[in-house]
Amino acid sequence: MGAGDIAVIGAGMSGMAAALVLARRGRRVVLVEKKARIGATLRGFTRGGVYFDTGLHYVGGLHEEGALFRYFRLLGLERLPLEMFDADCFDRLRFTGAGLEVPLPVGRAETVRVLSSIFPGDAAFIRKYFTRISEIFNSSPLLSFRTDAPELFADVESTMSLADYLAGGAADPVLRAALSIHSLLYGVSPEETPLHQHARIAASYLEGVGSVRGGGRALVAELEKALAGAGVKVLCGSAAEKLLVSPGRRIDAVLLEDGTEIPVEGALFTGHPRLLPPLLPEGSVKPAFRKRLLALEDTCSAYALFCKCEPVPSLVRGGNLFICPDADITSAFRPDCDPRQGPFYVSGGGDAEADRRGLVIVAPGNARECAPYAASAPGGRPAAYARLKTERLLDIRRQCQSHCPELSGISVLDGATPLTFRDYLESPGCGLYGAKHSLSQFNPLPLTGIANLWMAGQSVIAPGILGAIVSAVAACIFILGREAVREELSACA
Repeated sequence: MGAGDIAVIGAGMSGMAAALVLARRGRRVVLVEKKARIGATLRGFTRGGVYFDTGLHYVGGLHEEGALFRYFRLLGLERLPLEMFDADCFDRLRFTGAGLEVPLPVGRAETVRVLSSIFPGDAAFIRKYFTRISEIFNSSPLLSFRTDAPELFADVESTMSLADYLAGGAADPVLRAALSIHSLLYGVSPEETPLHQHARIAASYLEGVGSVRGGGRALVAELEKALAGAGVKVLCGSAAEKLLVSPGRRIDAVLLEDGTEIPVEGALFTGHPRLLPPLLPEGSVKPAFRKRLLALEDTCSAYALFCKCEPVPSLVRGGNLFICPDADITSAFRPDCDPRQGPFYVSGGGDAEADRRGLVIVAPGNARECAPYAASAPGGRPAAYARLKTERLLDIRRQCQSHCPELSGISVLDGATPLTFRDYLESPGCGLYGAKHSLSQFNPLPLTGIANLWMAGQSVIAPGILGAIVSAVAACIFILGREAVREELSACA
């Protein structure tokens, strides 16, 4: 390693994206990953010959002018084979208590038309809502690619929660639930979610929804090729143990658990923010910053069922299903939530190979009921934990089948609890999407107070595939300078 080297710690979507951007701008990059392979979460896994796509259920912004597709272009991934979801119903919302089914189509005008036909009394608000979230989305230079903006990180901030905004205009509680349903995919209650944060995610679904053909493992395969082509050095199987800081408060080297010491000119940390302070010597960052990182609350947790179902039910072909026994979805985010009460998210996938993919059913996760077993690790859980897990998975399957008879043919091959997600996702609070972006806490930005240490990941700027990439590019702008990235961003616009 030599002068100009950057160590990127963590090889999830954000770490891989940042490594590519930096390497293609002339920096020598080493990508450090604790697990045996990069992109572990994105890859998914196989049980009983069935593939489960755990990291890439579906994403928005995949049309040619969409934000995610443009970022794929920036990363050299524009040739990825895409599989677009059903344009008439990429998400099906089944409100069993209200006896109502709501299809969500692709396209802003079509979405307004469909929802207005179902909720005619709220038609004016529906038009206002979709106009507003589109305005917020397009106001972000990193989503609209307006590189001529005076301040690249300028954004529309809001002190109003999504729930308050909806309550101020939508009379029908089912409509309010339908418009906030995607909060389940970033793990923060509508009561806590800033309107602008929801808009950054929900508006991406308006013009193009789909996935990568072959799922997350196909995306990682292309990223591996791109990283190799860009000359990124990948080190897997040993976690970063310490960041060695000079008296001048600069990162001099990264020490790995296996004793390897990597001299660097800078480091980019992409893991959960609460995992950064233990890597740093006392006094290297301000006490207030350290305290803030350690106090960050996580997004909600979950139970998940990995199921085999042949053939895949038609209602989840080319789309997804949300089963909502109650119009109040906020109960899913409470620490004492009952996983059996839902709502439930069912992912069948939009890929042409859907028959050979498994169904993933996600239910609210109560981390408190798993707390007695928190000291255990995978492969060494006590028998009482195994009984709890089995009981919960069977309860969730029964509830889903009672609300959705079309799922009667499923068989559960495996399952996950809040502790599974804690260990699998390296998420201290069992959260699915890192630290939550909410009105109650201030998430970190790329700068850390150490001149050559930066942060990226789902907890910085926004969650999800798109949020992870945006945070990576934002960090790279701080590392390389705005002008160094402006030309590439403009070219992708």
